[in-house]
Amino acid sequence: MIQDVFLHLTVSPDTLSTLVTFPNASFEAGALLGSMPHNLAVCPFDCYKSVQATDASGIVPVTVSTIVGMFGPEQRYTLDRAVSGELRVSYSLSLPAFDPTVRNPGFAVAMHDFAMTGIGTSFLVLPEGTFRFHLSWDLSAFGKDAFGVVGNTRGDFVRECSTYDLKFLYFACGNFKEYAHDGSKLHILAFSKDTRLFDEFVSIEYLYFNYMERFFHDTEGDYYILLYPTKRTLLTGTALPRHCFLGFGADFIIHDISEVEDVLAHELTHNWCSILENQAEDDGLSSLYAESTAEFYSSMMLHRAGGHELDITVDSINRKLRDYYANPFRNNAYRETYEKSWTHAFAQRAPYNRGIIMLMHLDCAIRRHTQGAKCLDNLILNITEKNKPCRIVTWDGFCKAASVLTDGESDEIFRSVLEGGLLLPPSDYFGNDYELVESTVKERDDGFDLTVRFEPEKLIHGLVPGSNAELAGIRNGDKIISFVSGNEDDETAATHCVVQRDGVELSFDYVARGKEVLCWQYQKCRN
Repeated sequence: MIQDVFLHLTVSPDTLSTLVTFPNASFEAGALLGSMPHNLAVCPFDCYKSVQATDASGIVPVTVSTIVGMFGPEQRYTLDRAVSGELRVSYSLSLPAFDPTVRNPGFAVAMHDFAMTGIGTSFLVLPEGTFRFHLSWDLSAFGKDAFGVVGNTRGDFVRECSTYDLKFLYFACGNFKEYAHDGSKLHILAFSKDTRLFDEFVSIEYLYFNYMERFFHDTEGDYYILLYPTKRTLLTGTALPRHCFLGFGADFIIHDISEVEDVLAHELTHNWCSILENQAEDDGLSSLYAESTAEFYSSMMLHRAGGHELDITVDSINRKLRDYYANPFRNNAYRETYEKSWTHAFAQRAPYNRGIIMLMHLDCAIRRHTQGAKCLDNLILNITEKNKPCRIVTWDGFCKAASVLTDGESDEIFRSVLEGGLLLPPSDYFGNDYELVESTVKERDDGFDLTVRFEPEKLIHGLVPGSNAELAGIRNGDKIISFVSGNEDDETAATHCVVQRDGVELSFDYVARGKEVLCWQYQKCRN
């Protein structure tokens, strides 16, 4: 029998308070009430030092301890005595101001100009299991027009799901600037005073969403995008089921809004191309599938939905190939890089473009073995259609479906991708009008171990002798105050780093690139 759990969130511009009520609780002494990771994907969480729990007999003592969990250190909360009947649990945290210069995929709870955002796992303390969650909001501090959103659900709701699924949804509330088009399932919520170019951004967003919705035969519910300005890059995002947290850097736009189309289409693709996560046998392969399909289809959709010439699609693929060859992890076996992906930016990027080469070879193999009757589209659409409504498949299921269409050739493609070594794209992928040529690209090299940015003290170590970072004047022991990467597509773009040394703040600008390495690119044939 599914138990009911009531969540009441009271939010003000300063504080987020949570009251959890279990009407028919049954816990033994020492039972796990819930847990919170100390950080996730470089986002530090303000874990509760105490949690207040009461039942009909009065206060229920809660023990707080630290263990190593799925995402590293986590805070655990256990009940010191048995509970039977109604249990009320409350806790609260102060809302820090959102910093647009710091990398944050929306996971850490923060207050923007007039709205709060955060992922559920950063503030919810709930036991594992499947429950019928009743969620309600108190947003009176924001005024009568304020509302809350969880995932793609607006306002109060009742949802039967696992605790894990609820915690891995974005929570947002406050006074939004809402963009909505009649007849579209897409809703865009902006929560900042700085909305430059947002109108142009929204028009492109609807163009791609509406096309991809038809392409992937989407008959599901609404889709929400939480849009905020960022000072770090052109566009950055993290997609979760039926919703996405997007940072838009208007300051980085040089020519027009089309410069963000690629990343935009990437994040949208995640809504339809996902894979089963958190299984021991998965071994991180969900990321390889999800990121490679997002990279591949983001480029293809530019051509299909927007009516762009093929040359623009080829340019998009070439940028991703340069990103792959410039990555210091380009030769590593997949699982080596996945183990570092939560703390190392280059390792996190490795599945993206190693995977896109995998899919290009897979596309070619399917076309060959079906005499051109089928392609990669057929494989992806078939497995997503079979797994509605969640559109989640297993890696094993994906491999088996690919093997059937390629008479087993795909097995060798997957092996080469997983085992490591340099990958080359298929030479004839774009037909006779394009050829694959050898070129060079400068390797990405920030000059020191980037994991220091995610450590408590943020003290630089592992400075590479002779690197541009060292030549600029950065030293081991410097405390990082801010770090803003340059444009990843521009080998000459400077990275800006501010450090503190002996009580003095110092600023350094340097090009985060190293040696030249081989790179393959598609080039139009000369007639």
